[in-house]
Amino acid sequence: MQKIVSTFLLLTIALLSSDITVKVIGLKSEKGTIGLGLFNTDQYFLKEKGKYKKAQVKITKDGTFYTFKNIPKGVYAITVYHDENANGKLDKNFIGFPKEGVGISNDAKGSFGPPTFKDAKFVLKKHKTITIRVNY
Repeated sequence: MQKIVSTFLLLTIALLSSDITVKVIGLKSEKGTIGLGLFNTDQYFLKEKGKYKKAQVKITKDGTFYTFKNIPKGVYAITVYHDENANGKLDKNFIGFPKEGVGISNDAKGSFGPPTFKDAKFVLKKHKTITIRVNY
């Protein structure tokens, strides 16, 4: 009986969730790591504590990919940054502008400020691959 319940739960999770694969392009070097953030609300978009999921991955010669697994269907936005010095954070200048490369889903860019969740969001209904270009 427990096996049947477990199987049912796994099937339910599979039907209600999907994976998001992120392909990172435009890196100027293979130094450091890539930091990724998955956001599911505009209220906390671009805030460290507002990340629904996050990851730090190595850069590879064959391309840099990361898959967020078993993500519930819904609306999301993704940020990436090239952590060239591998210190685990996005370095910024005294004004607050990034000193390292950054990229956002939909190649969202802000006008006179950071991009908004509205510009970066996408709908996850089934497995999706998102390509994000890093800009310096």
